[in-house]
Amino acid sequence: MTLTTHIAIAAAVTKTFAVQNPVIGFFIAVATHYAADAIPHWDYRLHAASAFAGVPKENWTADQAGTFRALIVRDIRSIALDGITGALAALIVIRPATTTQWLWLGAVIVGGCLPDLLQGLYLGGVRFLKPLQTFHDRMHTSIRLGPYPLIGIPFQALIFLAAIRML
Repeated sequence: MTLTTHIAIAAAVTKTFAVQNPVIGFFIAVATHYAADAIPHWDYRLHAASAFAGVPKENWTADQAGTFRALIVRDIRSIALDGITGALAALIVIRPATTTQWLWLGAVIVGGCLPDLLQGLYLGGVRFLKPLQTFHDRMHTSIRLGPYPLIGIPFQALIFLAAIRML
């Protein structure tokens, strides 16, 4: 699921009862991430994660290492655009007016994205996150819409719009 949709779902779920307590909002937002991953959804492809799967880094040529770095930059741009889009959508719809609302919105944005960001750290070599990654993998639905963009993207947009409507 895209970060944009995770943020919208987290904001919609936490708005009614956690807006006065950003800490509660954060933890509920993290929980909504895992729950939302159980819904069949579309994901955009991260190129660096699969570019040289099975080839140990120490066996990479200089060209492969350069390609990998370029793919990492490309993926980071995609992830950043996704997260910024979700944050802006939430900001536009919610229009926080008080400090508490701003803190809640920040906590929801971070909490809604955190599991995927930790997954990136795990894939980058932070191995103590393995139990969390295993949990994250188990929460994901086995129905993957990534290979079917004509179904997956509209379905993802529908989930996003339903969450935004609840705000």
